[in-house]
Parts: sequence; C-alpha cells; structure tokens
Amino acid sequence: MGAWDGLADGYGIAAHLAGDYRIATTAGHASPYTDYVSGDIPEDTPLILRAYVVKGGDVAYSLGKTVYS
Repeated sequence: MGAWDGLADGYGIAAHLAGDYRIATTAGHASPYTDYVSGDIPEDTPLILRAYVVKGGDVAYSLGKTVYS
C-alpha cells in the first residue's frame, strides 16, 4: 500500500489499512514524497482502507472502503 504527496502545501497524506493496522504516510517529508508499506496478508481478508489529509494536529479522513487482499 502506498501514500503519495506531490504538493508542497504543508499537508501530508496517509493511508490506513484497518484490520491489519498498516499505515503509509508522507507526513514530515518534503514533497514530492511516496511512502510504501508491505507484507503478507491472507487472500480474501476484508480490510477497511481510509485516506487521511494531515497538517499539524488537524486530520481529515475518508469514511473508509472495504477492500480485500
């Protein structure tokens, strides 16, 4: 899973995979930046994927989407 931020606007992007608790984030890095996380997840495992926009302590996030490995 990856998170990509191509704008130098002070915001960071994060992707969170609930159920497996993996996070890819661009927070704290200069743009452009991409962060990847990987690992084995059993096939057909339901997980919730959420996207976040972060700046300082402020966070905006998506409601989430069920995805399958």
